[in-house]
Amino acid sequence: MALFKINKRQFPKMRKCLCCFCFSSKISAYISTIFMMIFITYPLIRNILFHEDSYTLIDQFIQTLIIICLVYLLNGIIKDNIYHMELFKIIFLIYLIYSVILVIFDFFKYFYSNTYLEVMFNQYKEYFKNNDDSYNEEELNEIYYYFVTVSYIEDIEESKKKIDYYRNA
Repeated sequence: MALFKINKRQFPKMRKCLCCFCFSSKISAYISTIFMMIFITYPLIRNILFHEDSYTLIDQFIQTLIIICLVYLLNGIIKDNIYHMELFKIIFLIYLIYSVILVIFDFFKYFYSNTYLEVMFNQYKEYFKNNDDSYNEEELNEIYYYFVTVSYIEDIEESKKKIDYYRNA
């Protein structure tokens, strides 16, 4: 029987991020968070500076909120602040759900339109012509990043609970 109660994990235990596998877990989470900030910030800045209409005002607000959330996560990783890490878990999950709903909505919007085949043909033609920005790959990268980071956060929470238990014992 365990000496202290450990809550069940909400997410699977994953190893370090693939792009930072040679570093410690903390440095891996830090570097992958910086990469994610760049990954999310670059299209937003490009949209604002060049007045592209790819983002609506709501999308810009959500992207800005996610960037702020990632800054809080960086602060939480550096200072081992569980509150900032928990904030990331909630806000980034809501963002992922929103993104997946948009992908599904776009799919049905095009699928049920009269020009579905024409639109799909043009999209594939554009995709193979300049293959620079795939929406589905972005979603998969964000989901993978979320699971790896939340796994790291839960590891930190477990270690803090163990330390608190032994400190109070």
